[in-house]
Amino acid sequence: MSVIALQYALNDMERIRDDGKPHVFSIEFIRGTGKLKGFRKKINQVIKLGHAAGHNHKERGTIPLYDIAQKRPVTPFISNLIFYNDLKIKH
Repeated sequence: MSVIALQYALNDMERIRDDGKPHVFSIEFIRGTGKLKGFRKKINQVIKLGHAAGHNHKERGTIPLYDIAQKRPVTPFISNLIFYNDLKIKH
């Protein structure tokens, strides 16, 4: 299993494709809130959202993402990220 640094994964999420659209990737994390807190969640097609108005994600330690299949935003805790494009994230 290949391992990547957390900072590499966060930087790679910011990539923009040649056609100007956001980079699509897969991610797996541990849910940090709600009824399913502590359970793993994998999203196969997700994009990084821009800066969400009124939300300070850096302060909260979250990352604004958009689940393409479910057509809804997702904001996992950065510390709960475990896989990026099937590569294990080292914190």
